[in-house]
Amino acid sequence: MRVRRALLFVPGDDRHKIEKAAALDVDAVILDLEDGVAASRKEAAREVTAAALRELDFGRAERLVRINWVGAETGYEADIAATVGWRPDGYVIPKVESAVEINQVARLVVATE
Repeated sequence: MRVRRALLFVPGDDRHKIEKAAALDVDAVILDLEDGVAASRKEAAREVTAAALRELDFGRAERLVRINWVGAETGYEADIAATVGWRPDGYVIPKVESAVEINQVARLVVATE
């Protein structure tokens, strides 16, 4: 069982903040591709987040990616496609309204791996 006491959200488009978060002794670092990123920076955030997952040592911290809302036009599919290959420990799904949304994300992650 994994205990999560300290969860740190960082904007997925800010490499400097991600590097600082990776160096902290937190239980999880959540690389935010949703509300923490301006609409005009979504693609850059996917690239920065993927590079961080690939290149940085997060120590014992769980590496989670907060994707865009399933119902949004900002592309949760693109979030998963850009990051799944770098094997984050999990995805944070915002604003869930039904189990259908969770299943959509789970199927996409499995299909993309």
